Amino acid sequence: MSAGAQDNSRNLRNRIEGYARWITALAGAAVVIWSIFKFFIPVGDVDLTIWIQQEIPIVIPELPAAASQLSLSLTYDEEPISSATILDVNIFNSGSKPIGDQGPWQLALKTQDGARLVLLGQPETNPANLDLQLVDGSQSDALTLQLGLLNRDDSIKLRLLVIEPANIEQPAIVAETRVPNLRAPFVTRRTEVDRLLDAFVTPLLLITLAGWVIAVVWYQRKIVGPY
Repeated sequence: MSAGAQDNSRNLRNRIEGYARWITALAGAAVVIWSIFKFFIPVGDVDLTIWIQQEIPIVIPELPAAASQLSLSLTYDEEPISSATILDVNIFNSGSKPIGDQGPWQLALKTQDGARLVLLGQPETNPANLDLQLVDGSQSDALTLQLGLLNRDDSIKLRLLVIEPANIEQPAIVAETRVPNLRAPFVTRRTEVDRLLDAFVTPLLLITLAGWVIAVVWYQRKIVGPY
């Protein structure tokens, strides 16, 4: 083989080795980036979201002096109350796996400050044949649901009345359940998209910082030279 042919063969081999190193490095970077995103993604395979879509405070307005003789009051169930808040709540399976495939399970919604919680009307389910029952309980600050199979994107819409909450604008609501592999249900006033976008901020900052450090090190070694 001539010297020229050997040089061509050597150059081709070097190019292939260079491409292979780049492909390996890119694949490794992709794995690292995906691992970072996976770590910070808040939605698990088994995930339940309680989305408070709307809150309507109810209070007696301050009357002008000219109407001071009027007597206004709020009552519920023939009992006087000072304030209340109506909540429109959407409960849905935000994970990729079904919940309740091993049998019925319960979900309890509670007020953190002990305010009374009342269901208004009947729950609206999607699909319509979703298995749902209300569980009778003695706790006035809680509402317990017994549910059957809840597939991805299945949902339950509730209208709730919170009587005399400490925060009338945004009553504090928590959710409790015991389902295998399910983290605590996520109670939020934001959409699922907003939840994901918020979670991506931290990994994006970390990746940007790592890229900046790598660029500085590369510039130091290739352009300026080692210390």
